[in-house]
Amino acid sequence: MAELTQEITAAGQPEYQPGLLCVDDDPALLAALSSLLRDCGYRVVATQDPRRAVSLVQSVPIDLAILDYHMPEMNGIELAREIHLTQPAMPVVLFTGDDWLANHDLTGVDGHVVKGSGIEALLQKIRTLLGSRSSQDHDFGHAPDDVDQAERDAPSRVGRAAMAA
Repeated sequence: MAELTQEITAAGQPEYQPGLLCVDDDPALLAALSSLLRDCGYRVVATQDPRRAVSLVQSVPIDLAILDYHMPEMNGIELAREIHLTQPAMPVVLFTGDDWLANHDLTGVDGHVVKGSGIEALLQKIRTLLGSRSSQDHDFGHAPDDVDQAERDAPSRVGRAAMAA
């Protein structure tokens, strides 16, 4: 089980780090994406198995799910619907190589980002969706100040992994 990580702010208060669930059957892409998101200040739980993802959202604090579309056993839209059976308010982003999905029925999905469009598009979608959550849940505000620097400094690991897939 993932451990809840908190950093202490200058004021001595714990700073909440939003938890992201990443699900992709491509191990290289999943590792690169997870690493990049951690570098940007997020807690990341990652799995290649959609069935495991369903159990993780029930046992680990997760604020947003990032799902690939093409996976064994179930696609990303089906997984989003399974997640919403137990976590109906959880935002879900499809992060996939399929640009045709934008014109598809994405019921249960809060956002769609094409892998080839760059990691900046995914990070913006994450910030938008986490910022739209109720401040009663957590104080998301915006990512810590060092997140913006990490985004600028991060190499395009995800882009390279997606292009190789």
